[in-house]
Order: sequence, then C-alpha cells, then structure tokens
Amino acid sequence: MSIEPLMSELDMIYIRKHDTSTPERLEICQICTQLTPSNHFIQVKECNDRFCSSCLKSYVEFRISERKVFPIECPRYTCQNKDIDSSIIDIVDSKLYEKYKIFRRNAILEKDPNLRWCPKPNCQGYGFINSGLKISCNVCGYTYCGNCSHDYHEGACQPEEPELRSYIKENGLKECPRCKFYIEKAWGCPSVMCKCGANICMNCGKIIDINHDMLRCMLGGKYSNASWTFLLVLLFAWILFPFETGLIIVYISENWAGIDDQAWSWRTRKCKSCSYISVVLASPIISLVFLFAAGVSSGIEFSTFITKKFHLRDKVKKYGECAICVAITILVTPISIILIALAFFILNLFLPFIGLALMLMKCKRKKNSQL
Repeated sequence: MSIEPLMSELDMIYIRKHDTSTPERLEICQICTQLTPSNHFIQVKECNDRFCSSCLKSYVEFRISERKVFPIECPRYTCQNKDIDSSIIDIVDSKLYEKYKIFRRNAILEKDPNLRWCPKPNCQGYGFINSGLKISCNVCGYTYCGNCSHDYHEGACQPEEPELRSYIKENGLKECPRCKFYIEKAWGCPSVMCKCGANICMNCGKIIDINHDMLRCMLGGKYSNASWTFLLVLLFAWILFPFETGLIIVYISENWAGIDDQAWSWRTRKCKSCSYISVVLASPIISLVFLFAAGVSSGIEFSTFITKKFHLRDKVKKYGECAICVAITILVTPISIILIALAFFILNLFLPFIGLALMLMKCKRKKNSQL
C-alpha cells in the first residue's frame, strides 16, 4: 500500500479540522506510524527515506550502544539500503558520532581473523599476523606475540598463570575461535556475541553456525553424552512431575544466570544447596501460582479479543463493558488452566520414553568404547 494517498487524505482531515489556510504539513513516520510535522523529520541521504527525528535518533543511538554499527541499515523494512553511514553525523551529537566512528573502525578491523589488538592498557593500537607471530603495535610500538598476546618470544607460548587459569575455570570463560579473546557471560542463554562478530556457544566454545545443534551441545556434544542426572530426571518424569518447575528454576540459575545477574543472587549464598532444595520442595506451590497466572492472563487476552472483535465498546456503556470482560475472564480462566495443565501432562507422558532412548544410546556408546 502506497503511503502518498494516505498522506493526502490525512492532510485534508487536518485542514478541515483546524480550518486554516496555512496548515502545518504532517507526515507519517515509518517507524512509529504517528503523524508528525514535516520539520521534525530527518531524511536519510542514501535512500531519501524520511523518519521523525526522535525515532531515527533512538534507533541509531541503540545500534551504537550495542556496537552494531557495521553496517547500520535503513530502518524501513523494505529498503534496499544496507548502510546509512553518511547520514549518522546529522542524526546524533558530535560526542556520540566520535564513538560511532571508533566502533565502526573496530568492527571493520575485526572482520580480519589475523587482527590482534595491542594488549597494553589504554592503547587502541593493533597489528596483524603476517608471515610470523611477531606483531608491532601501530600506535605504541609494543612488540607482542600474535598467539598469546604476551611479550614476543621464540618457541612455544607459555601456559597462562595459575591465577588466570583458575579464574577462567571458575567463571566459565571461553576463548573465541576467531579473535582469541576470552569471553565471559554476564547472564542469559549460552549464545554470546563476541566483539569480533562471532556467535559463540558458551557450552562448547565453538562458533554457532547452521551445523551447531544447541540441544546436542547442552547434552555434552552428542545425545549419547547426556549426563546420568538428566537421564534420571527424564526416566522418573512421572514421579517428579510436581517438582519439575523447581528443577527448571535450578537449571536456569546454574546455566543461564551469570555472575552479574542480580535476579539470581540468592544462588551465590553459602548454603546454595539448601536454597535449591527449598525451591524444589516449594515447586508444587510455584507451579500452581504459574498455572493460575497463565490462566488469568489467557482469560484477559481472550476477553479483550472478544470485546474488540464484536465492538462491545460501542454497544454497551463503560460499566457494562467491564462486566462483560470480567464475566468472560472468569469463564475462560478455568478452561485455560485445564488446557495448560493437560498440555504439560501429555508432554510428561513422553519424557520417560525419551530418557530411555537416550540411556540406551549412552550404554551402547559405552559398550562400543570398551571393545
């Protein structure tokens, strides 16, 4: 649908409403879809698309804050322009633009797998691995090894210091296969984006590509490597059904929550095992609360849908509409709770069979390794 006819119609509505001979021209921002005066728009030089200044500025500032600056695409979904570099200076202030230029330069440089940043503190220099591992920083002149980033040396690199090895092991750091920098996960799922652009799996330390199976990786690289703890949980899923919510919370706190995640600070207490046991024992109550909340949420969403679908707001007064919404919510909530509980029950029926299949694979692999 073309936006020009719609704009003409909206302009006419504006003229009739304000009854003035010189109305301020309005445009629709393609990001927020709001009518905005034309003098509040910024035009992208590369493709001539126009957006309201607040939306475009927020978009660019977010991309810079995330260091996703090479490239910054035009925010219009169907636009073929893949980089609005020359327009950035007109969108953000000078201080942020300088940061943008640094981030963009770094992003371009880090596309080269032979790049090695200078290890000296506060130095923004770098060098490249060419014929050998000896690299000289282009800023401070420091000569360092392209493999270990320590002082340049002949022969094999020395292993990391015991304190560093201990820190890497305790905090689960992974070395990026592309740029050789260590990555520390603050929180979230095992997928972490390195500053060089590589998407790293924090379980195995490999680059996530089309061949990477996250589930298989979480089980130890192969389905037959699944831990006995995981297999026992699957095999006894029928018995552990009331406690599965607590087990999921414990799993997330151990594998997804990072050291800086304040939401899971309770797990760092001295008696972490006691905390986990308490969560598992309270799991039936937690499950009921989640189930009730999901049912009520579904009821509210359904009542809102019915109200809009049949235009009840136009047919009844305010209090009548509220009464209808409450009635629909009360009616739908028990049905939603039953359906959600039934879905979890059906899922649990299959879990022991999945666990049995994985256990047979594990036993077969162990038997073959002994031959």
